[in-house]
Amino acid sequence: MKRAIRYLLGLSLIAMSCDDPNPLDAAWSKFGAGDYPGAHAEFSSLVGSEGSGAYVGLGWTAMKMDSLPESDTYFGLASGDSLLEGFAGWSILAWLQGQHVLCIDRAEYVFRNAGGYSFFVFPYDPTITYHDLLLHEGFSYYHTLNFSACINIIQRIDPSFSIALNDPQLQNILLAKLQSLTQEYD
Repeated sequence: MKRAIRYLLGLSLIAMSCDDPNPLDAAWSKFGAGDYPGAHAEFSSLVGSEGSGAYVGLGWTAMKMDSLPESDTYFGLASGDSLLEGFAGWSILAWLQGQHVLCIDRAEYVFRNAGGYSFFVFPYDPTITYHDLLLHEGFSYYHTLNFSACINIIQRIDPSFSIALNDPQLQNILLAKLQSLTQEYD
């Protein structure tokens, strides 16, 4: 009898835990709706229980609120758990701050761990795709004068693009192409 009771109790606990919503969902819903102050408050209240997941949300939210130093702190706090959404945000943040080498490194981390260039999807804002990361990475290579790598990034987005490294208009053509791709995927 005790065995049957333990078995039923175990099944009940399993069944009840399957219905538990993710505590971060409400905060991400506010983020997705553009309620950044509400999302910030919600994520802040979840730091103790959700840790890195809440810090990633705070990082994205602070970035949307133009609080870049705060965003950097939150992404840094979440980085130990290697969450792809966090590194994607941290990459974009690095680009916004003009830290091009960090932008490249963090974007490449996302792509390596997402299984390739076309596999990263930011689930909380459908306007942010792998194209955004590639474009930020491409601009970063451009700004670090690594034109060969910049061309490679552009070709991942537009395989038909071709230019010689010794073309006298290389910098102008690369910049124009990056800008046109930004308009296309914006």
